[in-house]
Amino acid sequence: MVIKRIQSFFIPRVPVSVEKTAGRDVDTPKPLELAPSLHENRNGLVHTYPLGTLDTCTNIGQIKNPTHFCNLTKNKNSLVYSKSSTPTPNSPPKTAHTNSIDIGEHDAGTPLNIGSSCQAELLCAEPYSGLTNELKYFKCYFNSHLYLILINARSVLNKLPMLRALTVIYKPPVIVITESWCHSNILDEEISLDNYTHFRCDREGGKGGGCLMYFLNALTVSQLESSTLNMPETLWVNVHLNNVTALIGCTYRAPGTFSNYETQLINTLEHLSDLQYDHKILCGDFNLPEINWDIPTGPTKFDKFLGTLDILGWKQTVTTPTRGNNVLDLIFCHNISPLSTLVGSEFPGSDHKTVMCALPIPLSSNAAHTSTSQQVIYRNYSKANWALVESMLRSSEWDEYFTTDDLSRALTIFYHNTNTCLDAVIPLQTLKVSPHRKSFIKPKDRMKLKKLSTSYFKQHDFGTLGLILNTLSSVSQARDFRMRNEERIAVASPARVYALTEILRKRMNRKNHSISLLIDKGRLCTNSADICELFNKTFAGNYIKPSVQLLDIHPINNMAQTPSPLTPNQISTVKFTYANINQTIRTLKSSKGFGTDGISSYFYKHGGPDIPLLLLKIFTMSLETQTYPDIWKTTFIMPKHKSGSKTEVSNYRPINITPIASRIMERLVKDNLIKHMLSRNIISPNQHGFLKSRSCLTCHLDFFNFVTSSRDRRQLVLVIYFDISKAFDRVDHLLLTNKLNSLGIRDPLLGWLKSFLNNRSQIVKLGSATSKPSPITSGVVQGSVIGPLLFTLYINDICACFTHGKPFIFADDLKVAYTFQSDDLGNFENVVQKELDKMTAWSSLWNLQFNLNKCGWICFGAPSIDLKLTLQSANLTRLRSVVDLGLRYSSDLTFSEQVAAQTRKSRMLLGCILRNFHDNEAKLILYKTCVRPLLEYCPFIISSTRTRDKLRMESIQRYFTSKLLGYDCKKDYISRCMILKLDPLWTRRLIINLIFFFKVLHKISFSGNRDIQFAQEGSYDLRNQTSTVTTHSFRLTLRENFFTVMYSKIWNSLPIDIRTCSSVTSFKRSLYRLFHSTDYINKLFTPRTNQSLIYYST
Repeated sequence: MVIKRIQSFFIPRVPVSVEKTAGRDVDTPKPLELAPSLHENRNGLVHTYPLGTLDTCTNIGQIKNPTHFCNLTKNKNSLVYSKSSTPTPNSPPKTAHTNSIDIGEHDAGTPLNIGSSCQAELLCAEPYSGLTNELKYFKCYFNSHLYLILINARSVLNKLPMLRALTVIYKPPVIVITESWCHSNILDEEISLDNYTHFRCDREGGKGGGCLMYFLNALTVSQLESSTLNMPETLWVNVHLNNVTALIGCTYRAPGTFSNYETQLINTLEHLSDLQYDHKILCGDFNLPEINWDIPTGPTKFDKFLGTLDILGWKQTVTTPTRGNNVLDLIFCHNISPLSTLVGSEFPGSDHKTVMCALPIPLSSNAAHTSTSQQVIYRNYSKANWALVESMLRSSEWDEYFTTDDLSRALTIFYHNTNTCLDAVIPLQTLKVSPHRKSFIKPKDRMKLKKLSTSYFKQHDFGTLGLILNTLSSVSQARDFRMRNEERIAVASPARVYALTEILRKRMNRKNHSISLLIDKGRLCTNSADICELFNKTFAGNYIKPSVQLLDIHPINNMAQTPSPLTPNQISTVKFTYANINQTIRTLKSSKGFGTDGISSYFYKHGGPDIPLLLLKIFTMSLETQTYPDIWKTTFIMPKHKSGSKTEVSNYRPINITPIASRIMERLVKDNLIKHMLSRNIISPNQHGFLKSRSCLTCHLDFFNFVTSSRDRRQLVLVIYFDISKAFDRVDHLLLTNKLNSLGIRDPLLGWLKSFLNNRSQIVKLGSATSKPSPITSGVVQGSVIGPLLFTLYINDICACFTHGKPFIFADDLKVAYTFQSDDLGNFENVVQKELDKMTAWSSLWNLQFNLNKCGWICFGAPSIDLKLTLQSANLTRLRSVVDLGLRYSSDLTFSEQVAAQTRKSRMLLGCILRNFHDNEAKLILYKTCVRPLLEYCPFIISSTRTRDKLRMESIQRYFTSKLLGYDCKKDYISRCMILKLDPLWTRRLIINLIFFFKVLHKISFSGNRDIQFAQEGSYDLRNQTSTVTTHSFRLTLRENFFTVMYSKIWNSLPIDIRTCSSVTSFKRSLYRLFHSTDYINKLFTPRTNQSLIYYST
């Protein structure tokens, strides 16, 4: 059936109409109708004729031209109709096979007598005029120009065989597809075409729709994402060709109301008209059948739209119906007149006809050979002889290194000897990296396809087409075999989890990660060097000018208070030893990446036992001289996309790539500083970021415990969310060192930190392109090891601004919770506003500003309350829901939106794994490693959700077990879990939450509240030898279901030998043994909750 549909698309057509194109008459082909009795065997497309059948060319195909040439070829027991080479009027047709019977010239409709039962290929010769189908016409006449094919696919996945055959034979430069029906769990690898780069825009939040565009690899293309081009289901691609810039867009508009879409379309066309492109093309399925594009005119509701086209100079070039009698698939052009626009036959499996458009943009004569690869210089550490490196390093000259007192001289010797050894053993190599996806077709098959496509293009022999399709099929099978083999090897390897996740990452890897296009104030920036400079300028613009004088940071207006520097609270040095340096090196991740010194972590980890000794010399001298090495102060900046359009430079943040040696030293300094600060309670207990035993989970626990306990006391809860704008980049160096001094940090450590911050510079690096160095005048170096701790200390006193509110901080994310009664609203609003005014003063004092667009407030318990609160003279917006550290809090505290988001994300990833992996064991490992953690983020919150939401989460694993074991498996869910050795999700949540409860109870995980504690505190309490915890009363179901209350009861129900475990490891082991007893699990649930257990078990 697939081959039949492909033949119906590729069969020759004959001319039936003439259109004026580029000053000459051009014949427009018409499609053939195939006989319905085609079927497939190993020899290709055949039709069985019984004895005595009379057949005619009209049955083979509806041919309008009166004269055709066919051969009746006899080969063993079959008679085959085959196309001869193109004849001329004065010469007879040449037969394609030996032992053939020449039918000769005949008219359409001539009876062809079949004398015996046989099989015959349904092939008829093309007319001697030499015209074939539209694709061949375009390839013949516009091969030197850019032309595109517009296809409404109605699911591209099942059209890939046709698309692959089309690209192998005709190699159209651009293929534009609407209704691709792709979604996020369809990988790029699944829809890739060999020798093509593709871009996609999938429909969000629904099925169907979507756009897809393919470009030949020889073209220089990049996706354009802009907030001003925000039409739904629209894709924009920038094309550079022979110093000509063109913007090609693809859009799909679902049938429906036009008024809302009209506004977006008009705004988009107006913005496109102002962009600095030589040519602009917008094509797609617009579903506008009421407009007559010959004039063009339409009903009154389209007057504004049609008028805008005339005013802005947009022309629509398709006038022939593309679906039935309607013109739905359109091509709009600006500053360009197409050479030709043809409407062809219906694409197989779609009720829309294909549209071809040739553009007056010449292709490069050597475009097919143009290389867009980048050169990457690297060292092949995987094949290094580390014993030789160690030997050469030890035999190098180190006398001056250990005797010099000059830090710069010591570093020069260190890097000279190090690079000499590496150059001798692991020399630098140059690798060409192509931005395009690696071809999955082997060179041998590629050459075969090239020969077959050339033969088919010249002769239109459908036996050749069958060979092309068979070759593509064998290539696909070989590719699947390689994927299966890759999975089997990964499953059998000792590090199978890592191996499989790497395969998943590789298969999910989206192309075009490189930043090839930016828009700056309407100006297009495509050159790599210019892009680096634009990033460098933007990132440098985030910095602030340094302060000119120090501040007295003792209590100011009862705000910004810091502890007085007492001698016991001071720290002035860090002790570097061979042992702690060696231990830090061992914790490094093996990575080929490197900073500005060019040394990878591989060298430090595998270079031998002398490296910690060499670093000990540098670290000690650096601290004693209070000098951070200048060679480490220049860092590479890697732009990292945050969110939004990838063509807007403001949507990126800088990540500093610092030298590995610097990171080792920073780690040791940071560990000593944290230990000092925490031991003296200098860091606020409200800060949960960048500190050991604190995390997002501990922040959520303290926050939600505060909210539920307040609501249980019949109090309303107001939460204000703050966002500091460019927080890490705008830390004032002088104010920071002043604050560090007030926290008890003294020289030489304070001097070293000053040197670490000052006189730094940055270089933006994209591939092989770099920017000029730019000074860093503020900030704490994002991407460094010690930078986050310095930022934490810088904002440590922000909690002093709040007397009535309870602050919760994670890094730079701050929220403050207030409790109040509804009858005291007026006084409460004044209290909150005064503390907001303190925050405004604090931000001004420390040169920090709030991003007011991301600040707001939400109220739990009073959906209709209205407060007038201002921050920095701007009104704060009320939020109905807010995403905070990965959790979506809604005003009703049901977390239904959070569960929906978690299940949707996990369902998409699960679908991706099931579709793209073949080995069942690999699927199971990837589910446990990648999908299940998405469902188990912040698991103690799930106890506060509704039963239907818990069932929704459980349905993901229910579906997975059913798919993995097959629909023939009639086992219930619990039985399927037992077969696959999986615990139901509710069982895993129970175990995970109890482990977290154990950690909080034993102070392994930090918590600022005292609700989780032993019933009788003390190091030795005879009345509580059973290790029970305090239980809490409650009024509301919200509080009853919260982690603190519910798991206090469950904890006390555990056997005493489990409650008295002394370590996390032994506690985990005991829990797993216990909770595989179903009888005991049932005892832990109340009757109402036990009803949910029955649902889970079905």
